[in-house]
Amino acid sequence: MSKFINVKKITLWTLMFAITLVSFLAVPDNTSAAMTSKVKLLYAREGSSNYNLFAYGYVQAELAANCKVTVRYTCDSGPEAGVWKDTVATYVGPTYGNYGAWRFETQGVPDPMISYVKQGVNFRFAVKYEVDGQTYWDNNNGADYYLSAGYTAKYPRMILSESVVALNYANGFKNTDSTFIGTIYLKNLGYDKVVKVVYSYDNWVTTKECTATYQANVGNNTESWTFQGSVPTQATEVKFAIAYTVNGVTYWDNNFNSNYTLSIPGSLPIFN
Repeated sequence: MSKFINVKKITLWTLMFAITLVSFLAVPDNTSAAMTSKVKLLYAREGSSNYNLFAYGYVQAELAANCKVTVRYTCDSGPEAGVWKDTVATYVGPTYGNYGAWRFETQGVPDPMISYVKQGVNFRFAVKYEVDGQTYWDNNNGADYYLSAGYTAKYPRMILSESVVALNYANGFKNTDSTFIGTIYLKNLGYDKVVKVVYSYDNWVTTKECTATYQANVGNNTESWTFQGSVPTQATEVKFAIAYTVNGVTYWDNNFNSNYTLSIPGSLPIFN
């Protein structure tokens, strides 16, 4: 995606007012990719819960009555290794124009580390969109998407497809000076960039910012950045969104217009 909302010139007071009234947009207001595609992967990443590994992520698709978004996937580990399966994505909400976001999650695969096998699990998948008797695919231009999870990684652990920036994880800690920390993945679109987390611990009555710091190049033109913010000891949660400014354009990840809500203490993402 190539054109996102530019909020570089918004003043701090205007920004604070906007946060109070409406969530920041995490997706573009117009893109050439969306105009030619019914469906497109936004991002995908590895997940782990209850000694199982899985892939999950978000898809953007055209809104229509009775439409259906499915992810067809396989993996190279577990009792059903090599078997292609379908998982139906769940509608999250509108993104922009006539498009919306869907969340998907593959079935969990036993982590090989349970048996002290030092290896990971590799997933292969494509996105299917069905509407009005027609089927449309995003299969990464015929190459499918590949994602690794677990101890070792043959492929990326995070895929930024149409999304430019996305939260990796966040943790909140309650102590003498309560803090929350996390990491962010973003596409390297230029050398000079600023990555910030805009947050509030009182439901946007007041607003604060913390600047993220470059951590590493994780491959596939993707970087990881870390952040740390402070909140009063009496705070029980923090709401936040991520702003990534590069080449005069600011890209937001605000959890699809809902902002992220992190309990203190607590962690994100949350899996069942």
